[in-house]
Amino acid sequence: MLAPALAADLSIAPIYSAPSAVASWAGSYVGVSGGGAWGSAVVRNNATGADQTPRIDLGGGIIGLTAGFNIQNGSALFGLEGDISAANKKGARSNFRPTPPSATR
Repeated sequence: MLAPALAADLSIAPIYSAPSAVASWAGSYVGVSGGGAWGSAVVRNNATGADQTPRIDLGGGIIGLTAGFNIQNGSALFGLEGDISAANKKGARSNFRPTPPSATR
């Protein structure tokens, strides 16, 4: 004998309506940005493999602020935006004893 399956938690799926097609870009906004930088540099003599300059290590950070506002009139958008950033990047060199010139006399 066959019997139908019944479940208490099943119901009719909800009916969703599509979002309105009118979007507005009008309004103000504020944003913050940040980051970092690091690296190193040295001049090396490929023939001898010796460093010709001290090694320079670089590092630091950057932070910025962005703010603005937009006004929308139909399909036209007018806005004003400004931003400012500050960086603090420093370099340090490690001292080394330069290779003395070879005696050619």
